[in-house]
Amino acid sequence: MNDILSELNEMFGGVAKASFSGAVVQNWNAEQHIQGSYSMENRSPYDLSEILAPVSGKVFFAGEALGGDAQSTVHGAAFSAISAVEKLLNE
Repeated sequence: MNDILSELNEMFGGVAKASFSGAVVQNWNAEQHIQGSYSMENRSPYDLSEILAPVSGKVFFAGEALGGDAQSTVHGAAFSAISAVEKLLNE
């Protein structure tokens, strides 16, 4: 977590660590009554790629919600990560 906050501090002029209030990591597989996770499929009228567009060329989003034709899959999440990195490198 400290590595990420240090990197964000560099990107945003030192405000990331001061603004950070905490984080939670959830392992749904370890939850006794859940034992798994969920997949995301957008059935709303909203375009998630517009909602989750890069912010100021500094914050990029990736994940199964942005997987395009492979939305709600692991490989869709991976494809969106590749796309986010490509956008980041081209900024």
